[in-house]
Amino acid sequence: LAAGIRAATAERPLTDTSGDGVIGADDTINYTFEVTNTGLATLNGVVVSDPKFPANSINCAATTLAPGASTDCTAPAYSIQQSEATAGSVANTATATGAAGPVGNTTAVSASDTVTIPIAPDPRLTIDKTVSGIDDANSSGINDADDFITYNFTVKNTGNVPLTAVNIDDSRIGVGDLAVSPADLAPGQTGVATATYLITTADEDSGAVVNSATASGTPPSGPAIDSAPDATTTRIVKPAPGLTIEKTAMAPA
Repeated sequence: LAAGIRAATAERPLTDTSGDGVIGADDTINYTFEVTNTGLATLNGVVVSDPKFPANSINCAATTLAPGASTDCTAPAYSIQQSEATAGSVANTATATGAAGPVGNTTAVSASDTVTIPIAPDPRLTIDKTVSGIDDANSSGINDADDFITYNFTVKNTGNVPLTAVNIDDSRIGVGDLAVSPADLAPGQTGVATATYLITTADEDSGAVVNSATASGTPPSGPAIDSAPDATTTRIVKPAPGLTIEKTAMAPA
């Protein structure tokens, strides 16, 4: 009695479940499996198992296959793990099994198939810069020279791979390689930083402090990447010139 089985695994398009435009962790892959009886005897109890899915979660249209017959099987959507996105691929092996022959004298047959789906590294960063406050250090009541501007920066890893040594550059206010906390960001994670700037008389003359910041980080492979810049504009008031006079009258002697 000749019995045989063949398993073929195929993936349908990757699904950007999160809708963020990046294929990465928690996005999904839909797998289909084709099982073919390559032997000369009918196969019964045909099932497909795959370590990436719970037991008995893969459904086959038919579980009995005549010689030469095939059946399609489907699995639940598979969620990509971060370790797979970081590694750049998802590999898995499915195994089809069946039994041929009369009850009590069956021959078990099995076959496996492996498919590897590439996940393209897509490192990305965003930065959000805000003015959290202005310290009226000279007590003038206006935003002018010798006051301090405090900036808050929020940096987010919006890509699909981890980023290390994340830092901020804002040359207009003298900030370079400002470390973000934490400095290493997993996909979806945010880091923060703060900086202060002393307003100058040149800023008074221009009427504003206009500056932009960018964030950079290093992915597991390839060069460091930069975010798009984010800018703020802080209006500065130049004190108006003025004079005061006090006039008094002397009483007659």
